[in-house]
Order: sequence, then structure tokens, then C-alpha cells
Amino acid sequence: MHPNPVFHDAETAQNLAFARARAFGVLAVSAQEAPLISHVPFLISEDGDWAELHLVRSNPIVRMLKEACPARIAVSGPDGYVSPDWYGVPDQVPTWNYVAVHLTGELELPRMRNCAACWTGSRPFTRRAWRRSRPGPLARWTQRRWRG
Repeated sequence: MHPNPVFHDAETAQNLAFARARAFGVLAVSAQEAPLISHVPFLISEDGDWAELHLVRSNPIVRMLKEACPARIAVSGPDGYVSPDWYGVPDQVPTWNYVAVHLTGELELPRMRNCAACWTGSRPFTRRAWRRSRPGPLARWTQRRWRG
């Protein structure tokens, strides 16, 4: 897909609201052999300056995370194919419309791990909700730049 800046028309607040409502994305960090990628639930702070996300201890990202490192969370929304016939003009090409927000910042393991706040997201749970006080590391995401 071509990330033409003309299609980056959402304001930062709108991008944050979209990511906050979705609360799930693909975390990517650089590693020696290949990028490391993990699908993660996350919570964005009220001011949008940071997010917390959950990674299991055995995740390769956690094992390599000795100090803060640059990272990105890609948050995807709805998408769909657009036929060239839709334009009603000859010699057009097909395209794919989609909504995505990339959160770019630094990833680090926090020092404090005993937070009692509960992750509930926007979907009902059939089992107990994931709690930040449960075992498993949380990674903290510090904002550098939000892009839509």
C-alpha cells in the first residue's frame, strides 16, 4: 500500500481516540536477525503520552528488552477493496481503503508491577478480566510521535 500523506487527514486526538477504542494492535521492534512482532492489548493514558501493554514473560520482545528501545504499534481498523469499475472512468486501477494508526515511541519494562486497575476493553468478558496485578510483565510505551 502507498502511504500517501494526502490520506493522513485525521487529527492527533482522533487518531488517539481510534487507537484507544480499538485497544489492540501489532507491536514491532527491531532485532538483529529480523523485526520482532507481537499482537498486544494496550491501554492509552488519558493525556495520550503513554500506553501500557501486556506481554508474556516468554515473549522474545520481553527477553531482549534490557533497556528502552524504539518501537511501533500498528492499530488496524476496517478495510475494503475498491473496484476500478466504481470510478466510472476507463483505465483506473483497483485500490484498498483502510483505517490504520501507527503509534511510535519507546518501549520499556516498568519498575512498578502491582497496579490493581483492571483491563476491561470494549468487549464483555466470559472469563475473569485480565488484571495488571496478575503475573506477566507489562511494558510501558512512551510517546515520541503519534501518526495516523
